[in-house]
Amino acid sequence: VKKEYYSNQNRINFVAFYEASLKLESKLSNGRMRVLQSILNKLKEYNDYIPFHEIDSKWFKHYRLWLKNVKKNNEVTIATNIQALKKFLKIASKSGIKLNVDINDIVAGKTTGNRNFLTSEELKKAIGYYFSDYINEHNRLVLGYFVFGCMTGLRISNIQKLTRTDFANGQMSLIMVKGDKDKVLSLNETAKKVIEHDANLFVKKYSNEDLNRTIKKILQSIGIHKQISFHCARHTFATLMLKSGGQLVMLQQLLGHSNIKNTMIYAHIIQEDANKEVFLLDELLK
Repeated sequence: VKKEYYSNQNRINFVAFYEASLKLESKLSNGRMRVLQSILNKLKEYNDYIPFHEIDSKWFKHYRLWLKNVKKNNEVTIATNIQALKKFLKIASKSGIKLNVDINDIVAGKTTGNRNFLTSEELKKAIGYYFSDYINEHNRLVLGYFVFGCMTGLRISNIQKLTRTDFANGQMSLIMVKGDKDKVLSLNETAKKVIEHDANLFVKKYSNEDLNRTIKKILQSIGIHKQISFHCARHTFATLMLKSGGQLVMLQQLLGHSNIKNTMIYAHIIQEDANKEVFLLDELLK
């Protein structure tokens, strides 16, 4: 009875407040909305009635443990969940709801994973499998989208919006999801071949969740055992571009970064690889 009575009282039940506030977030991208909705669903699974006065540092500790032990979430996913809860608790606080915790004292953790990428040899292996005769249609399309991302550096949100009519004369026209800018980008020869190989590519689409889940299985099946998500295609493009002699400023333009500091991370990756090379002399002198 208590839960039924309070279910629509947004100023008492944090879960109801989160849900109502999420509906007002009109400026978020579709991808971000899906993430926040997924986090809400998880919160409801944990407990669909969480009074604001029960949320304190101890509550966050228990919720983290539940995400880790029950949902089997990794540290990055847990941090993303906590960050979302902090977001809506701050909104609640600004609207006059008294909280029993200082939101600034709650540390979400690192919300970005390692920038894993495919090496040139691994990318060649993935491309070879895409063009092979023994891959099923679903896997071929998913791998096709991933390889296309490796050759263009596009985010999954941009790839999802493309259709075959956006490709003409060796170029593609698109509106960048971040920045909302019209762009016309050239396609390299590999990207063109990927598009031409399957007529259903950029016609038949899959959810982000399906793309992420399937690409892991595909790469593992061909012997690439890394923590890979679809976004790693973008990291692969950036890293291999610099390793091939590409300029950082040009990479910034291709990735659509408004601040070159975001692009500099890839220069650091290249530097880390270069540092490993000094040990080759030890092997030579053995």
